[in-house]
Amino acid sequence: MILIGHNVRIIAKPGSRIVVSDIGILKIGINFMSDKQTVVYLGPQSALYVYSCEFMKGCHLVLMDYAKMYVGYNTYINEDSTVEVRSKLFIGNGSALSKQIYITDSDMHKIIENGKEKTHTSPIFIGNKVWIGLRSVVLKGVSIGNNTVVAANSTVVKNVAAGQVVAGMPAKVVKENVTWEY
Repeated sequence: MILIGHNVRIIAKPGSRIVVSDIGILKIGINFMSDKQTVVYLGPQSALYVYSCEFMKGCHLVLMDYAKMYVGYNTYINEDSTVEVRSKLFIGNGSALSKQIYITDSDMHKIIENGKEKTHTSPIFIGNKVWIGLRSVVLKGVSIGNNTVVAANSTVVKNVAAGQVVAGMPAKVVKENVTWEY
């Protein structure tokens, strides 16, 4: 089932698709406290696979050509957040992505170093029960383990093991062996 609120713009290019599990639900822009526009852009041949997820008001979800995004059960992406996918993004079950976060699996432009082009896209894996705090950034190629907390205003540029709290720019481990609850 897909529920779409008011002031939601969905742009779906040829061959793109949204797949919701038989028992799942996808909510897009269902907030009563905001009139901000929510935008979902699906480039050609891109795919969004959802089990149960909510994209709140003001979110911008951009899946470029051939990109894939997988979202598990009971996960939400809060207001004014931007997610840009050029290759692949996986978000596990029970994850909470706070307001004004930014996630991208790409540098957006080619980087040439010593005459050689560097890889400018790399998949992101966000595990189960991950809490990404307000205004945090997750950059290409990282893996964030289960039961992890990314503190507000952090920038994740390296892998984070399960059960850690990371903070800062760049994010560094500040606590270990933690878990969190809604």
